[in-house]
Amino acid sequence: GGASAVRTSSVLSGNAMSELTRVSRSAGYEVSIQDGNLQFVRIGEATTDVAFRLAPDSGVVKAPIRKTNGIVEARTLLIPDLLPGRRVQFDGYEVQGTFRVESAKYTGQTAGSDWFIDLECKEL
Repeated sequence: GGASAVRTSSVLSGNAMSELTRVSRSAGYEVSIQDGNLQFVRIGEATTDVAFRLAPDSGVVKAPIRKTNGIVEARTLLIPDLLPGRRVQFDGYEVQGTFRVESAKYTGQTAGSDWFIDLECKEL
């Protein structure tokens, strides 16, 4: 994909993430750091990992709802690897289909009972 887009060496100056984002976008990719690793995904697409099936029997705490801006919000129990860029499949709800996780806000504390992920997803 993007490896053939850069054909000559360059010197970049400035904030490393800002420069990496700029170069990645010019090649048609989004870049982010997920779980300590750089993640490159084609703009508007999801990772190639298998989609998580999110249904009433798979840890969903708050059913997905579609907001007026088209973003779907849902709440799940903590699920490893449910990170931004990942593909999810909502099943068994009014909102169904395949979506890309745009943001995942983790909530939890060792002395508390809240252990959730608040998701914002965009339809693929």
